[in-house]
Amino acid sequence: MSEIYYISASDVLEMIIKREVSCEEVMRAQFHRIGKIQPILNAFEQLLPEEEAIRLARRADQVIAKKDPLGRLHGLPVTVKDQYYVDGFVTSWGNQALYEARKGKPVKDSTVAARFRKAGAIIIGMTNVPEMLICPESDN
Repeated sequence: MSEIYYISASDVLEMIIKREVSCEEVMRAQFHRIGKIQPILNAFEQLLPEEEAIRLARRADQVIAKKDPLGRLHGLPVTVKDQYYVDGFVTSWGNQALYEARKGKPVKDSTVAARFRKAGAIIIGMTNVPEMLICPESDN
């Protein structure tokens, strides 16, 4: 199921709920794809270590196995632009000096990150933005 990244998020979620695919399989497929395209696109500014992402996906699979209530985005790998605060990541608005100054300092989740997590999504990375969010496009 390595080409799951071509399937819409809503269809992937349906497949997860129906147990046609595990959260771990989805996560492994995503990281496989990231490994191929990141050197070309440089879309990720920061990426959760694959082992950590797999661990979180396995935990999501355990929740499904227990038949516990699921969030609307349960087990879905998602990314957040580097303009929102996300616990475990450094928000720098595309600025290297801010990145260095904020590295290692704890942050609380922004509203968008908190809502993703509450819905069961797994935040796997921060994606690039133009420096200081000045332009509507960026050259990564």
